[in-house]
Amino acid sequence: MATAKSLWLAAILLFVLKLWYLGASPLEACACFIKGCLQALTPCSIVAGAIFLFDCMESSQCLAWMKVQLRLVTNSHPIAEVMLIGFCFAFVVEGASGFGTPAALAAPMLYSMGHPKMECVICLLCFNTCMTIFGAVGTPVWFGIGEVVPDYAEADLLQVGFNAAIALGAAAVAVVPGVVYIIVPWDEVRPSLLFIYMSTLSCVLPLIGLSFVNYEFPTLAAGIVGLCVTTVLTVCGIGLGPHNRNQEDLEDPELGPENVIPQTEQDQKDIHNVEMESMGVEKLEKIPSEKLLENPLANADSKIFDADQWDLMITGKAPTVAMAVEEGQLNTTDSKRTMNGRDAPARDRSNKSVKSFKSVRSVKSVKQMAVNHEVEVCGKTLKKFHKARHMSILPKKIADLLNHDSENSEEPRKRKHKVDIHDGDAEHFAEFRLFDAIFRTMPLWLTVLLLILTRIEPIGLKGALRIKEPKIVDGDLGTLGHLSISPVGRFALSGILGTSIGWTYELLYIPFILPFVVAGCAPLMVFRRELEESPMQILKSVMTRIKGPAIALSGALVLVELLRTSDALKDAPAVIIGTRLSETLSHGFMALSFPLGALGSFFSGSTTVSCLTFTQVQKVAAEKLNLSSHALIALQLCGASSGNAFCLSNIIAATAVIGLHVPEGMIVKRVLKPVFAQFVVCTLVLLPFIYA
Repeated sequence: MATAKSLWLAAILLFVLKLWYLGASPLEACACFIKGCLQALTPCSIVAGAIFLFDCMESSQCLAWMKVQLRLVTNSHPIAEVMLIGFCFAFVVEGASGFGTPAALAAPMLYSMGHPKMECVICLLCFNTCMTIFGAVGTPVWFGIGEVVPDYAEADLLQVGFNAAIALGAAAVAVVPGVVYIIVPWDEVRPSLLFIYMSTLSCVLPLIGLSFVNYEFPTLAAGIVGLCVTTVLTVCGIGLGPHNRNQEDLEDPELGPENVIPQTEQDQKDIHNVEMESMGVEKLEKIPSEKLLENPLANADSKIFDADQWDLMITGKAPTVAMAVEEGQLNTTDSKRTMNGRDAPARDRSNKSVKSFKSVRSVKSVKQMAVNHEVEVCGKTLKKFHKARHMSILPKKIADLLNHDSENSEEPRKRKHKVDIHDGDAEHFAEFRLFDAIFRTMPLWLTVLLLILTRIEPIGLKGALRIKEPKIVDGDLGTLGHLSISPVGRFALSGILGTSIGWTYELLYIPFILPFVVAGCAPLMVFRRELEESPMQILKSVMTRIKGPAIALSGALVLVELLRTSDALKDAPAVIIGTRLSETLSHGFMALSFPLGALGSFFSGSTTVSCLTFTQVQKVAAEKLNLSSHALIALQLCGASSGNAFCLSNIIAATAVIGLHVPEGMIVKRVLKPVFAQFVVCTLVLLPFIYA
């Protein structure tokens, strides 16, 4: 069942049970219902801000510039691609938005570079489990836990986040190499293990360090640090072993003289002269395969390859023979290409000599790096998202397909839609410029900067954005409650239906206008002449795509309020559940904390919603068993993060954007092993903290 339906159905059933079976006060239950709907404004604002930020980055081509630079930096090394794009870049995206966005952005990038579809989805889903505890600028901690446990001060939330960061950091170090092995063969993973561990630690160590002082931007800031460090490691080749793809590139006829880095000035002249002499030559003479030309410039006559004998067909263009410079000689290799430019069936390369990656480094354009240029999305997959059925944030291209189908509902629905996923249109970004490096990345570093300015207490902005006085609106709404609004946009509704239940919404403090809207508008102003869409079109797209998360989140918040709120007649259902479980299982309840968090994410598709649902249960159980509630809630937070790997809405979103049409159960089976490994590691790491 879709998330939007299941959460609302659960909320309605609990509402009925609370009145009929538990005998709760009708006014209290109705007040919880109203507060839950209003409380959904906070996470919905965050999701809308994240969608706006990434739409602005896409419209101003900031996202395209980042993708191009990531492609060029990796230089077709599969380990570098997986770690830089699948792990570090996804870390940054998760820190900024969450809700399934990392897999939806990074999976098509990996697929376009030639990695298999299903393995791309599985790899990204597993990687995503290492980073969601502070995703969407820390929403799972400050809202998911802080909202449910109001007696937790900031120091308590910091302790929970720090414990969870230590546990998931240890799990990441243990699990990440195995996840890379899902998508890259082990004989290529083993020589690059040092690179994998250094790249993992470049994200994990900043995450743990920042979680000690803040619980809102550790994932985002750690992702940026890890992205920079991994880029340096990739460019310098530190820890990266050899791989087969570069060896094949040396035999790729597309990588002619213009795509080979010569070692000396004379080599540069030789390759330039060979290229010039070949211009306009219709055909090339027969040259035996793997023949060494002592002086290629001496053979000025036209050369002809016999296509039947040497499996090579060249017509009317410069030679597309791969040339490798070694000690002043040119080594030519042949390769089969068809007339339309597509790769022919692979041939046996066992007798070919392999050149060292250190001696020759191929330079591929962005277009050449895009092995797969498009994906096919079937109408059945799109139907799963139709009418806002899931909480995941859909990529813009998929959302546009939904809008197109809904606008043309009279026409028969297409069975398949082709979606372009490569960045060939951004070929002009291949030339690195300092201006682009500063301003194309501005949405990310400006987001971190604004979070620091508005969250660090001594700066003074944090208190200014949360002031209650003076009140520009202060009046009664009858039996609905008492409404007050402050100049900084702090809305408060107290005494809902005459009860003690109240609601607050801090417009400028929650991560919505600051930082997402401001950071999104900045590139629109700088690159206003390059915009692919107008600001009004972006706003319209945001309003359309927020429907799914809004419906699901409102149902989730109503369910949470009904679970955790008690009255004079009966205890809260969460308290009853926590008490019964702790009495029945005793200290065995610890083994249930992680799976309970994972179960919440599986049903809801969100770490935040999982924390909202089960945090109160964990706290009650910890108090009954005389355990550390901070560590037990941290263990549940780790489970909620891991549950995103087999959450159906995340799987559907990731498979839709990459055009993968397989049953969701096949992917769930593949991700359970890494999730179980995280369960074991996180539980063992947090045991000393639980009994502290």
